[in-house]
Amino acid sequence: MRPELSLVPLSTIGAHHGRRNPGLPARLPAGQQRRGSVLRREDKILQCWRARCAHSLFRLRLVVFSGLDRLHRLRRAPRCEPSSSTLVSVYTGNTPYKVIITDSADVTLFPAVDNIKGAEDTSTFLTTGSTSTLTIPVISKTGDYTIVAADRSKVVNADATGGTFTLTLTSAVTLGDNWSVFIRNTGTTNPVKIAASQAISGPWAGVGATTSFALRPGEGCFIVSNGATFVIAAMAPASLAGTVGIIEIEDRVSAAPGSPVAGARYIVSGAFSTFEQEDIIEADGAGSFFEITPPTDCGWLAYVKDEDLYYRFTGSAWAKLIDATTVTGTLGTYTALASTATTITGISATAKRVVLNIIGMSWNGTAAVRIRIGPSGGVATSCYLGSSGMVENGGASVGTAFTSGFDFGSLGATAVFHGVLIFTLADPATNTWGVTGNLGRTDGAFAHFIGGSVPLSGVLERISVTTVAGTATADAGSISVSAHNHA
Repeated sequence: MRPELSLVPLSTIGAHHGRRNPGLPARLPAGQQRRGSVLRREDKILQCWRARCAHSLFRLRLVVFSGLDRLHRLRRAPRCEPSSSTLVSVYTGNTPYKVIITDSADVTLFPAVDNIKGAEDTSTFLTTGSTSTLTIPVISKTGDYTIVAADRSKVVNADATGGTFTLTLTSAVTLGDNWSVFIRNTGTTNPVKIAASQAISGPWAGVGATTSFALRPGEGCFIVSNGATFVIAAMAPASLAGTVGIIEIEDRVSAAPGSPVAGARYIVSGAFSTFEQEDIIEADGAGSFFEITPPTDCGWLAYVKDEDLYYRFTGSAWAKLIDATTVTGTLGTYTALASTATTITGISATAKRVVLNIIGMSWNGTAAVRIRIGPSGGVATSCYLGSSGMVENGGASVGTAFTSGFDFGSLGATAVFHGVLIFTLADPATNTWGVTGNLGRTDGAFAHFIGGSVPLSGVLERISVTTVAGTATADAGSISVSAHNHA
């Protein structure tokens, strides 16, 4: 049987109408009776809910019973609080129940309402049970692991310092809607791969969804299941991890890189497969890549590790910005001129601009000074184009064309030079370098200038300072070279 509710005409209340309502307790002990009430029961009271009728002609009677045994009449309409006038109904059972409205003669006034849903069982709310949404346990993983339904609302600290591993999400269908987990890469090196059998919709620009991705050290993500697929609701970048706001790129490629680690990123320098030039591709750890297309004029900054270069996305293409190291090897330090020639080697293969500084250079002969450049196999000895000139006090000037080196005209043994020559990569396809510069002398009021170019057989690696004849010996001065990866 189910709870039964009755309405009583006011005429049946009689003299009790004006008395104070003491209220009806949530439970009535077995056998207890209230004067003037109607209560049907058999063994015990299962539940009790209190109510007050809004209609002026009736008083509500609630009968909760498992079988007909006794009948008691309500003295007053039940209320939650003696001082309250709010009409309420309270049923604390969590099983369906039934309501019957009758008059004092037990004549049904309205059709019975059955199978009314009971109260929600809240016994497991705000606890560590699986239905709780307020507890956030933390677990740690250092190797492959399958994230299961019991990991709901947990924080997974994944430490890949010892090596890359994979966290696999159980099927979204199994996990159901409203399931979630937060994953962090707490390691100092190596990515953590996240994989699923359904699509994972992420915050990546130009990417709809993927079935795997990687978290780099310091990164974290909040993943939610909708019962069919996964959604990355939030993603936290690595805070102050050395490249804040800069995309770390392994290399620029025009073909698929071999055996990339999960999360490795590349700039496509030449379209291949389905990937467009200037896009970024990221290894998913499963032998494939997903593609990120930079928005036009987004201004993204990227550091290409293989080239030691910074790039900025301008318009619809990546443009070199500045190198990470402007001076390499022993370059940048001053080397004393000695013997008949002094050569500086080790210029970076990515150099686009090289500066030769000359301080107090002096030779013991009268031949012209000659500057030559070349690849690691040796300096170029021909194909130099251009000329140099000199202006002296009084307006006199002379000029000299050259073909075998960047030459300064015939000089006296007393000439002492100070100045700078700048070499720039004019044409990378032919390794053609141009030169410009000015030198002044301290032995008199003389100024020298030069302009020219030369194609090389390979990438520039060295600069040599000597004389045209090659027999004069340097008797004073020093030189230094600094190599820059931007023009």
